[in-house]
Amino acid sequence: MKNLVLGTVQFGLNYGLTNKDGQVNIEEVFKILDYARANGVNTLDTASAYGEAEKILGSYNHISDFNVITKGVNTSNEKGLRDSIEKSLLNLNSQSLYAYLIHKFDDLKHNRNLVENLNAIKSEGFLKKIGVSLYNPEELEFILDNDTKLDIVQIPLNIFDQRFLAKNLLTEAKRKGIEIHIRSIYLQGLLLQPVDKLDLYFKPYIDLFERYSRFLKDNKINRIQAVCNFNNNLDFIDSIVFGVCSQDQLQDFIINNEISPCEKLDFSQFSSNIKDVIDPLTWKKNGLI
Repeated sequence: MKNLVLGTVQFGLNYGLTNKDGQVNIEEVFKILDYARANGVNTLDTASAYGEAEKILGSYNHISDFNVITKGVNTSNEKGLRDSIEKSLLNLNSQSLYAYLIHKFDDLKHNRNLVENLNAIKSEGFLKKIGVSLYNPEELEFILDNDTKLDIVQIPLNIFDQRFLAKNLLTEAKRKGIEIHIRSIYLQGLLLQPVDKLDLYFKPYIDLFERYSRFLKDNKINRIQAVCNFNNNLDFIDSIVFGVCSQDQLQDFIINNEISPCEKLDFSQFSSNIKDVIDPLTWKKNGLI
């Protein structure tokens, strides 16, 4: 099994294509965190851009029991970067972080001193690891080609969006000692939606969804088990970031992750490069979210 990382964007924002309940209330957040602690989920993924998520996590009495990864919008000078990290530490009521990720690749690309400054702060003990959140394979190619000194890359990877599996990029990243975290495993809930519940936006691509539904039926697995089977059979992946909106959803995910078939299923037939299907930024531009 891969390491499970609980995503927290829903704790601070109304987030997700299929999230009809909005931002998770603080009482439910604490129930989720209690259940996570009791069931071996000991890493959290958050960001300064996730509304009040950092502060809500910082108000949880047992936050020190978790390894916390946060992401920040970085500045071109070391003082601004330090201020950003110190603010996150204050919000999280923590003395140090498991990891601090650059939230936008362009910040790294256009500011070569950024990684150097982060490594300097890391050497002082405030951060165990540093990294970057990526959106497309070309960004990872840049990091590998330039031998960028990072510990972690976080990438979108799921049954429909398998772009990062091409060109042996993940093999090369692991060869360089980079820890690989995947996110968007549900594609904002799209992979959990029955065909008859899909938004009309996806109607031009209905064949893909119908084929996927038939595949699940033929293999006698539910949608969460399929996602877990795909994730757990990925080579070179260290951690899986997933989000929930309730304790019940967390329990459901953990149970299905444990009982998902060990036999590797072939999901390659569902790989798509259609941005209308795999890219939430395209959804946003077109008014879907």
